[in-house]
Amino acid sequence: MTGKEIKVLHLGKFCPGFFGGIEIFTNDLLNSLNNKGVKADLLCFLKKKSLTSDKYEIKYKYYLSKVNFILNSAPISFEYVLNFLKFINSYDIIHIHSPNPLAEVLSLLCDNKIKVCHWHSDIVKQKISYFFYRPLQKKFLNSVHKIIATSPNYIMYSQQLKSFRKKIIFIPAGVDVERILRLSESKDKSFVTFERRFKNKKIILSVGRLTYYKNFEYLINSAEYLPEDYLIVIIGNGQEYSKLKKIINEKKLNKKVLLLRNVKNVYPYMKKCEIFVLPSTYRTEALGLVIIEALMLGKPIITHKLKSTGVGFINKNGQFGQMVDVRDPKLLSKAIKYVVSNKDMFTNKILHSDIIKMYNIEYATNQLINLYKNLLKENE
Repeated sequence: MTGKEIKVLHLGKFCPGFFGGIEIFTNDLLNSLNNKGVKADLLCFLKKKSLTSDKYEIKYKYYLSKVNFILNSAPISFEYVLNFLKFINSYDIIHIHSPNPLAEVLSLLCDNKIKVCHWHSDIVKQKISYFFYRPLQKKFLNSVHKIIATSPNYIMYSQQLKSFRKKIIFIPAGVDVERILRLSESKDKSFVTFERRFKNKKIILSVGRLTYYKNFEYLINSAEYLPEDYLIVIIGNGQEYSKLKKIINEKKLNKKVLLLRNVKNVYPYMKKCEIFVLPSTYRTEALGLVIIEALMLGKPIITHKLKSTGVGFINKNGQFGQMVDVRDPKLLSKAIKYVVSNKDMFTNKILHSDIIKMYNIEYATNQLINLYKNLLKENE
């Protein structure tokens, strides 16, 4: 394979413009792969009309596929199928980002292709539908050449991967550090107003989709036990906004908790905050890419005791802040005050740790290119 261009089609989730954890990682990864001479493109679901943003570079080709409907949280698109059939023959490797049932099923049509599965999370919530899907998932995992897990903890604890451990490798899901540092310095009018208004507050930040498994209500409840100069800021959009707003109003925490929606650039808020809190308690939070981003800015973190996921691997024994039962508001508030008081100590530990190197997108890219080359050589 010496000198031959590596061509990879990534079967992803949503297109650029929808930046959840998987989408941010995929965007950074494909940009980095293309920078290093790999032709890596993306087949993705179109969820929004507005796709691009000047906040994110896009150096790869992506094939838009309009979503027809959502079935048990899984996007279904006829155009995704047509695009797959139209373009697949232009690529040597299929790289599937799971869970993504439609992409997984489509990959079964290509036994002549090298297939790599990037396992971002187990299917957790959809227990009934998963019971029926499980046979297809097994067939899919049997068909792939390698499975990439984003933490050793997920390899150890995932029951869905238990029978396939011999083909699993660990590659950290990195982030583009230069992008984060650049965007953290880009302050729009909304942030400047925020910064001026709360200049005397200790900002406790959390970022994520307002959905059930993020458990933002636990963080809100902890505000009752925090001093007046602490402000919890939660940035995100989602179906739980009204529920969370109601909790804030009923507990009269409007001066201690701020919900911000439609924030285009979260990184100035990350740079401004004292610490970052990820209150997720579900295994759906398989990695928590957002805590990696916070760490890249030197911010201490507080997480739940999710030892079976990448969250527990990254913040093992609370090494970069605290690992506590976030469901206990008094315990969480105590942890917040402790980490804020010892912020400099934790920041120094973060900046001198291997985590900065391990979760840089450059490291993940180099590991993945080596994997691609080895698989192509083995299958010549």
